Amino acid sequence: CSVCDAMIFFISIDVDDEGYLWTPIYASEYNDKRLTDAPFQFDRVAKFDPETGEKLAEVDLVEALVEGDLVGLALANRIKESDIMHLNDVEVLDAEMALAFPQFSAGDLLLSSRHFNQIWVVDGDDHSLKWWFMGPMLGQHDPDFQSDGTITLFDNRPGGELTVNSEFIGAKGGSRIITINPENLRHQVRYATDERNTFYTPYRGKHQVLENGNLLITETDAGRAFEVTPDGDVVWSFVNGWNEEKVGWLMKATRYPQSFAAIADITCPDEGDTRSAFGT
Repeated sequence: CSVCDAMIFFISIDVDDEGYLWTPIYASEYNDKRLTDAPFQFDRVAKFDPETGEKLAEVDLVEALVEGDLVGLALANRIKESDIMHLNDVEVLDAEMALAFPQFSAGDLLLSSRHFNQIWVVDGDDHSLKWWFMGPMLGQHDPDFQSDGTITLFDNRPGGELTVNSEFIGAKGGSRIITINPENLRHQVRYATDERNTFYTPYRGKHQVLENGNLLITETDAGRAFEVTPDGDVVWSFVNGWNEEKVGWLMKATRYPQSFAAIADITCPDEGDTRSAFGT
């Protein structure tokens, strides 16, 4: 193809109904920190006129992944032989919650692989892999079944340096909470960084959907827990400060029902009584 500005893989060419040629091509090197810090090569797809050699169309697959919020399909996350999967969470689907998930059964297991950027559902009886999802998330943690039939998770999105220039949210815009519909495989961002609140922990992290619709988020590496409304307003925030320059990791924050406060009403045993206030 003497007139085209890209190299064609001649081993794979297909002809469409109008007689045009479609083939993979090499593209110029990318330098896009939305995917990775280092420059990289990523192939494209192009359409050619067989009569003139003119390139009529070119599909930028990197742009398709970025615009579709599916960069996790193309990126590995710290793969190493000694820790291929990095399974960081397991949740059992209980009988009550299973009513919202007709495609699953009570006892099925929801798993999270940080290094694969994937979540799986494994059959609780025969242990077969019955469902999986990947694409929008990178290095995620804490997937949870929700009563509306969706799955929420903590999408860490690690990458880039934490500096003033990056607003301390890395190269991918910070962490976020996303919601996944397991039936149609669509996802939506439930909460992410905005001008009111920066939110980023490259590793670790937890979230809890509260009864009032708010989110309780544990931003581990920032040493912070905060509650945010569906509109993105922060209700309160707690920072686990160590000194003026450092914070301590905060691994998990959980909102318990008010009934749990009844523990304070338990009478302690009399002096000399060896029985515990919680049993013998």
